Amino acid sequence: MHLHIIQPTTYTANGELFQTGKRRMMGLSLPYLAALTPKEWQVTVFDERLTPVDFDAPCDVVAITVWTRFSKRAYEIAAEYKKRGIPVLMGGPHTYFYGEEVARHCDAYAVGEADDIWAGMLADAAAGRLKKVYQQFPLPNMKGLAQPRYDVIPFKHYPRPRVFQVQTTRGCPFGCDFCEETVLYGKKFRSRPVNEVVEEIRYIKSLGSGIIFFADSVFAGTKRNCQQVLEALVPLKIKWASLWPMNYCADDALIKLAKQSGCMHMNMGMESVDADTLASMKKRQNKVQHYDQALANLNRNGITYSLNFVFGWDTECDSVYEATLHYLEENRVPMAFFNILNPRRGTGVYEELKQAGRLLDEQQLNKLAGMNCQFTPKNMSPDELVNRVNQLHRKFYSMQSITRRMRPGLRTDFWGMLVFNLYQWNQARKKGFGNLDQF
Repeated sequence: MHLHIIQPTTYTANGELFQTGKRRMMGLSLPYLAALTPKEWQVTVFDERLTPVDFDAPCDVVAITVWTRFSKRAYEIAAEYKKRGIPVLMGGPHTYFYGEEVARHCDAYAVGEADDIWAGMLADAAAGRLKKVYQQFPLPNMKGLAQPRYDVIPFKHYPRPRVFQVQTTRGCPFGCDFCEETVLYGKKFRSRPVNEVVEEIRYIKSLGSGIIFFADSVFAGTKRNCQQVLEALVPLKIKWASLWPMNYCADDALIKLAKQSGCMHMNMGMESVDADTLASMKKRQNKVQHYDQALANLNRNGITYSLNFVFGWDTECDSVYEATLHYLEENRVPMAFFNILNPRRGTGVYEELKQAGRLLDEQQLNKLAGMNCQFTPKNMSPDELVNRVNQLHRKFYSMQSITRRMRPGLRTDFWGMLVFNLYQWNQARKKGFGNLDQF
């Protein structure tokens, strides 16, 4: 039996299919789903961002992994296979919240994590007895996770240095009002045995790469587990990056251990410099009064970092944009990402805005490319909010700001940060942040 596993691409703000041909970071979904596939199946994977799908290649079943942003293209791909009489399976976060919509485009879809249900779906597809919905319940244990199959990945599309993704946890105990993570993956951490994490990293090193991105919502989960993982990483001699909780940065010993273990970059959700806004988004783990200490710890230990911000909250005042820029320049923050509040299904803010009649076009929710506002803000129009965030991006990545923020000698990856800043400056100068496509 021949199985195609597909990661669709998406459409740019100009309505064109986004394709790059090459990427540095290896995705995890395709090799992991291949690893869950029984050995009697012959697996071919297509990442459409890198290469077109070969619809005429031998295929008995196709599996399409879907995020909402990629759903339009996923449905088009499904239609091409259905024309050929090939059963279409779908999964991914999109199916959790848009099940009725997904059902119209496929023969069967999975809700939740695929670990314990994938082999059964394939068996039913081969026997012609597919059910419409397969749901993973309860949430799977992370012990004994399948090791991703990188033998099915065309490495020619991933120039060196390649970055591989590894999971150490799933789930999140924090209740941020704009995040659907707890709905998808549970309200507590499920931690993977540390020895299994180490084994997978050693396998990746055997493939010629020592650069890892830990694909956890919160790196390693609890602080205790985080310390255990970091200690296990030290002898592996790797370089790594991750999503990292800001409240861990106040622990100087933990940051020192992160540096010792090979940490080269942390991406953190600061979200706002305003305490009232943090409270409204239920980001209780972030404390404005601890920000300075957190960033100072990272600077002192030579770890580069980037910060994420979300704008559009009812609590925001006009001064928050200038206050954010001032704070970032004052602390010489090397990288920042500015986002507009995105009312995703499954989140508290989505329910509040829907009940208040403030969603603009629910059918297009989370499906549009580029910077856009999909609800009616309290204090300004949607277009004004987009313009404010665009202006903040342009100011932060202006030559004057870049010059003020970059500090040679303080960070180990100064040149990498400089290149990123100059790239962002050039993009904003050419066409404006509102036209950028983020992936």
